[in-house]
Amino acid sequence: MNILQELIIIFTLAVIVVYICNRLNIPSIIGFLITGVFAGAGFFGITSSPHDVNILSEVGIILLLFTIGLEFSLKNLMQIGKTVLLGGAFQVIATIIIFAVIVIHSTTLNKALFYGFITALSSTAIVMKIYQEKLQLDTPHGRVVLAILIFQDIIVVPMMLITPILAGIETNSGNSFLIFLGKSLGLIIFVIAMLKWIVPWLFYQLTKTRSKEIFILGSVVTCFSVAGLTYYIGLSLELGAFLAGLIISETEYSYETMGNIIPFRDIFASIFFISIGMLVDISFILQNWVMVFAGGLTVIFLKFLAATAVVILLGFSLRTSCLVGFALSQIGEFSFILSRVGYDYKLLNINEYQIILAISIVTMVISSFIINYSNSLIENFMKKSFMIWIDKFTYSRNKIKKEPEDLKITDHLIVIGFGINGRNVSRSARIAGIPYIVIETNPETVLKEQKKGEKIIYGDAANDEVLRHANIENARVLVTTIPDAPSSRRVIFTARKLNPDIYIIARTRFVKEVNDLFDLGANEVIPEEFETSVEIFSRLLRKFNIPENDIKILTQKIRSDGYQMLRSENFEYIARPEQKEMIKGMEMVTYRVERGSTADGKSISDIALRKNHGVTILSLYRNGEFIYNPDGDVMLRGDDIIILVGLPERVYNVCDIFCKQS
Repeated sequence: MNILQELIIIFTLAVIVVYICNRLNIPSIIGFLITGVFAGAGFFGITSSPHDVNILSEVGIILLLFTIGLEFSLKNLMQIGKTVLLGGAFQVIATIIIFAVIVIHSTTLNKALFYGFITALSSTAIVMKIYQEKLQLDTPHGRVVLAILIFQDIIVVPMMLITPILAGIETNSGNSFLIFLGKSLGLIIFVIAMLKWIVPWLFYQLTKTRSKEIFILGSVVTCFSVAGLTYYIGLSLELGAFLAGLIISETEYSYETMGNIIPFRDIFASIFFISIGMLVDISFILQNWVMVFAGGLTVIFLKFLAATAVVILLGFSLRTSCLVGFALSQIGEFSFILSRVGYDYKLLNINEYQIILAISIVTMVISSFIINYSNSLIENFMKKSFMIWIDKFTYSRNKIKKEPEDLKITDHLIVIGFGINGRNVSRSARIAGIPYIVIETNPETVLKEQKKGEKIIYGDAANDEVLRHANIENARVLVTTIPDAPSSRRVIFTARKLNPDIYIIARTRFVKEVNDLFDLGANEVIPEEFETSVEIFSRLLRKFNIPENDIKILTQKIRSDGYQMLRSENFEYIARPEQKEMIKGMEMVTYRVERGSTADGKSISDIALRKNHGVTILSLYRNGEFIYNPDGDVMLRGDDIIILVGLPERVYNVCDIFCKQS
């Protein structure tokens, strides 16, 4: 069976399995892993060319990381630089120590450290795929997770260099590490050069051709070239793909690139997850299922604790920390590569290698469910008395000491979140002279903005103590600008409980969340997807000359009852028939008053356009200024520009009045 036939069978099987998973509300990644298990040698044995499948899967993971880089700007990466270094380092070190201590009693120190290496890494592919689908990359926990995953992708290289030493093999790893550092410095210089000069020029030349095919090929070449460069210097292909996306994200061509790459990414990324499932030896799992599942659950629990504790130490809220812990609780795809290196160097035997492989896939499957439902899990956990106590403890420990002096303001505005929307609301309040205070969960943002004099405090706004610290009992309005719907629900519930009279305005991404937020106590809910449509629609109506009062009535009607008019299949026509006929029949024409024409030097009353021709002058343009609805005594001069409105045959028949007769 050739590779084409194998792919047809594998994709057909994937369609069936993923469809069933979709109907059962199971993440699609699980469906791909199950497909791989069925297609692997341990089950149906569909593929005889695993090497070819692995190559295609590598393309998928490269394109996945490339699109993640496109969505994440270099500015955002610089903002989380501290989290990358501290959060990533602490998480990796803590996980290595925990697992090394657990297994050291039954093995050597070197092997215990190697087990720590394997378990410290998480799945960038799984976490980022789910976060992309659920639009959580731009949330506080999404940024922290991405930062730690970036560090893990980098640290896997030193781990691979150390593995031969742990296996007791003499190498020149010390020299290799110095060479690696030198190459990494060269890579940084190269990325800066690409960002400033090469990529903007290259993509400008590609767009000048107006050929979609050339643009797509140029994007793919850029992605794989940078990925190949990082692989050459000893870093991962995936990190290079992420850097390539990051470089293009700083140009105006990022959105076009994203739209062209996504279809290819989805196809090849599915092959990657299928290939992981194909590695599973079903007979081995069935023989050792107790150990495999117990080991998988233990790994998930301990990794969750380690990551959560590290993020709390970085100063983030308990909720954000727990979400990060859930996201990083599995063993990642790079662990497969690392364990293979350990197996090749005889650090692992075949049974140990299969155990690691089986436990890794079990953690991937279980954690995919956990991540998918992590917001619901957190909402339930946060209601427990011990979690409330821990939340209060972490808040009091992490609370920024230097805070605005005047927190006892009254009749004020509370802004939740300091992203783009939060900044705009705060700026508007400052311009209008409205007293306000901002609550933000990112401690770095809080410290930076406090130095600028911003009235901002640290904390999770769903925490009673945080809202009381912002004097919610005496506040007039609360605006939540955070895009995360579960977080907004908790904030609204807590705010309404502490101040039944406060006016709450909530932002949400999707209209399906509107009713839930209203039920929890929000007075106004602004869904981005419909509010954008309303604004576009109102401008469209103006273009069709619909009266302003009718536009106002229509937009109010649309916004009423939770945007029910746009959500319903049944609607009523509100435009008046005569209004539509009026718009349909009218035409607007512009004329220049030529010197020496009939109109030159005469008043508007003298030429009697409305009386004699049924045409009205809307405005007159003279010396760089408009005169709207000019009076009858306004004198027309040569080179004036007038705008007329009337029936088509009439507005064109008055041309002779403004044109000089030859």
